[in-house]
Amino acid sequence: MCKTKKLIAFILSVLMIFTMVPWASADEDSYTLEELIQRTENNSSELNRLKKKTQRGEVTRDRAAAVRSNTPLGGSVGLEAIQARQAILNLMQEDLQLTMAQREVDVKEEQLSNEVLFLYFDIQQARRDLEEAKQKKELTEKETMLATIRQRFGKISRFELKREMDRLEEVDIEISKAEQKLEQAFEELNLKANLPLENRYAIIREEDEKPELPEVSRQVTRVLNNSPNIWLLEQQVELATIGLRLYVYNENLDPYSAQRIDIATAELALSNARSGKEELVRSLYNSLEQMETEKRDLELALTQLEDQREVLVVRLDQGMTIPIELEKLDFQKQSLENALKSIEEAEEKLQVQIMAPWAIAR
Repeated sequence: MCKTKKLIAFILSVLMIFTMVPWASADEDSYTLEELIQRTENNSSELNRLKKKTQRGEVTRDRAAAVRSNTPLGGSVGLEAIQARQAILNLMQEDLQLTMAQREVDVKEEQLSNEVLFLYFDIQQARRDLEEAKQKKELTEKETMLATIRQRFGKISRFELKREMDRLEEVDIEISKAEQKLEQAFEELNLKANLPLENRYAIIREEDEKPELPEVSRQVTRVLNNSPNIWLLEQQVELATIGLRLYVYNENLDPYSAQRIDIATAELALSNARSGKEELVRSLYNSLEQMETEKRDLELALTQLEDQREVLVVRLDQGMTIPIELEKLDFQKQSLENALKSIEEAEEKLQVQIMAPWAIAR
């Protein structure tokens, strides 16, 4: 029995010298997150289209302003009244379209920035998953070797040994899935940033101080006041209302009552959009609170695991356990830390959505 324990301890001590391959070598290419965002914006045909649309809007708005300046105002009937009404409404419409086009550019830039940020999180998550799977394989290999020795000395059955060997195959599948996930995230980011699909690199992110989220009711008000979609619907209500004020009877326009219905329809669309945005923000806050609870649970589990580790180190020093038990505990700790990091990144995603829900494309 003593010889068996010594043999096992010797094998495990040899296995302890294995080291993990680091993610980034000294000569690996790197990009800052801001560089990737800038490349993505430069490569976006949709953003370029929206900028061209804004330029065109400036031209047509200037023409509408010139027509309005050259159109005499006065009178409530006749051709002059029709022309004055149309010139005023055309200029207002051009102002609206130009401002909206400018806002669309801003929103698209926010969307692209968030897409790159979220892909960065995807890459970090995939890297953690892959690293964890490799650590799990290393640990499983040691446990399989230990099981082989135990089976040789009749301590476990062949069936139990086969079960350990099957675990190695399962870990290999986990590694393959994590590698595919990492490849997919990099290829998607490279496609957006106009980089070769096969490029792999380190991503450097400067940690900015995260703004503290306001109380939910204040944030609802902020979102309603800043949402481009809400603003556009408000402008459509105002445009319809002004059109009704400038109504000219007997001039082949839609009936007065029909234009009043147009105003009511626009107001209803605005009300529905505001309600939808408020529900979205409150739902995101609820999700954030749930994540905070999950994070506290993980932090508590980590604290308990640290206590267990201290006890295990003492037992190991006294020869009451074997090194692999400490390795298993350290692996659990690393797994919990990875889960905690994933929740923190998911929280940041939610915070981005809360601050600008109109700038989330996925």
